[in-house]
Amino acid sequence: MSTLYIDRQGSQLTVQTGVLHITTPDGEADRRLPLKYLDRIVLRTDTQLSSKVLCALADSGVNLIALGGRGGQKIAQITGTPHNDARRVTRSTPCSRSATPCSMPKPPPPAGPLGSTQPWAHCTP
Repeated sequence: MSTLYIDRQGSQLTVQTGVLHITTPDGEADRRLPLKYLDRIVLRTDTQLSSKVLCALADSGVNLIALGGRGGQKIAQITGTPHNDARRVTRSTPCSRSATPCSMPKPPPPAGPLGSTQPWAHCTP
């Protein structure tokens, strides 16, 4: 994973089929990068992008940071959705089906090379 810095004023970002297209006004630095290789994008200057691009970045787990001002202060940050976060869904499913409020216990440590096979997520009234 890597960080991409956009520092050419008037650059435009578009996304098509998981590939980020970077176009500069002079056409000198047109680039294409697969989103799967990016961890974050840092915008250091005026850059054009659409809400479609923002959604594609978030879906791919790419963070977007916009810097502004003379000192380059962080003005905005959009965080992509975390990958492989099935544990959160697994923990919330039993409670969402329960009529009573519940608290989730911490998962036990894995047992053996394949981990525990016992379900640990349960609701306590």
